[in-house]
Amino acid sequence: GGRWWMFATHTAVRGHGASTVLLVVDALTGPWRPHPAGTVSTDVRGARGAGAVLEVGGRLLRPSQDCARHYGHALVLNEILALDERDYAERPLRRFEHEWPGRCD
Repeated sequence: GGRWWMFATHTAVRGHGASTVLLVVDALTGPWRPHPAGTVSTDVRGARGAGAVLEVGGRLLRPSQDCARHYGHALVLNEILALDERDYAERPLRRFEHEWPGRCD
């Protein structure tokens, strides 16, 4: 739609969960502004980003980490259902888990 979109994940206070926000801009040089939909996720099971948005089979997928058990416990692919100048919606599509021999954090 002639716009640039950026998902940004941050932890405001050490020890608290991450949150992912969506930013939008008409020209890559800015200024970036918050998307009207606001925060994409504050859920520890999917807020922390895990790479760039992917297009697979005509679907847009936002990878995220499930950090509920520990940092990076699982990878979740969230299907982006709506992304335009007013709306954003996603749903978890696929989850990948692995029992690591030790903790990552």
